Amino acid sequence: MIEVEGIVVKNTPFRDNDAMVTILSENRLVPFLARGVMKPTSKNASSVQIHTKGRYVLYNGKEGLFLKNAELIQTYPHAKQTLTCLTSLGFLCEINIKLLVDEDTSRVYPFYCKALELLEKEFDPLTVNIIYLAQVLKAIGYGLNVDECQLCHRRGPIAVVDYRAGGFICPNCFDGQELPPNNSTKLKIIRYIFKVDLERFGQAVLPKAESIEVLKELFDFVKDHTTVDLKSFSLIEKILKLD
Repeated sequence: MIEVEGIVVKNTPFRDNDAMVTILSENRLVPFLARGVMKPTSKNASSVQIHTKGRYVLYNGKEGLFLKNAELIQTYPHAKQTLTCLTSLGFLCEINIKLLVDEDTSRVYPFYCKALELLEKEFDPLTVNIIYLAQVLKAIGYGLNVDECQLCHRRGPIAVVDYRAGGFICPNCFDGQELPPNNSTKLKIIRYIFKVDLERFGQAVLPKAESIEVLKELFDFVKDHTTVDLKSFSLIEKILKLD
């Protein structure tokens, strides 16, 4: 038997009354088959709903892990009441499912829990989204160098972020013919999202226009460097601009 705490990031109906469920735990993504949970009378049905935190008792079968029973911890009902928050939740799940396969999730799990708590308290979804994406990239080895110039390794004034190079570029190393210089607000946002710790996550709302621009650049960065295409960007961009 295995007992694991986690948050449901995927729930796919399987056969008549079963579901294939994946949870993000404090160590890894854990997929399992939950038999009978699609029945209205199932005692475990509420615990395997998407964006739900629970404690799960699993056992090994011939075809993987199976759910024995589950204990509901949190459902985050207020985070599911607006289109903006629902879109953000879907975006967070896509990040988890596509970027954390076979990854150690010990560094990002506390941030994911905090992200859901902040959305439950109606904190700014854009700030939550961009910080969580940056923290996941950092955890899987694709974090940007925001402490010094990526080329000469000197600390000091920064002219631009070069995603191809992997971080900030100073004025001395900057080739203005290839990249336009970034404004200071944008550079501060990029540094903040990669440096913020769990305690400070949720203490500041980031500027909207520049954050949407940075989020788009990070989506492109993910596609170029990991071959993962995050499909939810076009929708979340439209919703955030309208919000």
